Formats: sequence, C-alpha cells, structure tokens
Amino acid sequence: MRESLLLMERRGALAALRKVRMWASQVFRYAIATGRADSDPAAPLRGTFKAHKPKNFAAITKPDEFGKLIASIRTYEGSPITRAALMLMAYTFVRTGELRGAAWSEFDLAKAEWRIPAERMKMGEAHLVPLSRQALAVLRELRLLTGRSRLVFPNERRPDQPMSENTILYALYRLGYHSRATGHGFRSSASTM
Repeated sequence: MRESLLLMERRGALAALRKVRMWASQVFRYAIATGRADSDPAAPLRGTFKAHKPKNFAAITKPDEFGKLIASIRTYEGSPITRAALMLMAYTFVRTGELRGAAWSEFDLAKAEWRIPAERMKMGEAHLVPLSRQALAVLRELRLLTGRSRLVFPNERRPDQPMSENTILYALYRLGYHSRATGHGFRSSASTM
C-alpha cells in the first residue's frame, strides 16, 4: 500500500492520495470489525506524505464589496450572454464548469429548479439548484438569446461546445476585478458571507 501511495505522491496527486489512504483505512477498519483482518496498514501512514495545498480562488468576502461587484456586472458592456453568466454565478453559486455546461433541458422554470445531472457534478451526485426570481428573470432573458441552442451558454465560435472557461474570468478582469475575483471565487463569497 505504501508503494502505491508513494507513486501517487510522485505524480503530484496529493488530494487523491489523501482520499485513497482514508478510504483504504475505512475498508480495513470494517474488515477488522467483521473479523476479516487483524490490522489497518493504512493507519500508520496518516500524515506521512506531502499535504495537498488547496487552491485559493480570489473572492470578494465583504457584503458591501460584493454589492459593488454585482452593480458592476449589471453595467457590463460586453456580451449579454457573458453578463447573464456572471449574474447566474452570483445567484446560484455553482462551479463555473457546471454553469458553462448547463443545458436548457436541465431547467424547469415553472418549478424554479435547475437539476444538474450527476455526470456533470464534481462529486458525482445529481444536484438540485433552487432558482430565485432574479435567476429566473436572467434565464428568461437568456432564453431569447440562446434558447435555440442545446446549451445555455454556447461557445461563440463552436455553438455545440460550452463557452470558454476563461470567458467569466476575463469579464471580471474587464470589470476591474483582476486578482480580486474569479468565477469560482463566487462560491467562496457565498460560504464566507
């Protein structure tokens, strides 16, 4: 087991390494409890490998500053589709990949629900996003622009593909939030405020 984890460490898969060691330990503890094993070889390995350092995404964490960001987004003079993406980020706090890949078939505007299928979620479980009246208003306006596409946010050059992952980031830069906010940072804003 140690050798396998060392290979993961050398590859730089530190977040996965931690999870694999943890899951292996859970399996061995179950095996001990059911009389199938005598010890947990993963337990002594805890803390022996390099620690995963999670990325910190630039985020606005003060309510008054977040309000200014929303005001800036409302006056964004670029693509109205990009402005809508930014507004939905602020109303739903989903990951940028989940937003960019959104299909119209996932939305039930009458029920005010967005059902993101498991295969598009980071943790592999379907997710229900309740939609506020503000989010619904954005989606209704957006439907006039992209409603004929399968995707809510199609790529301008390749409409069968989602918008570029940099579209939201560069729009925030144009609004003056370089190094102060990212698309993923909206989730940090939500959890902090």
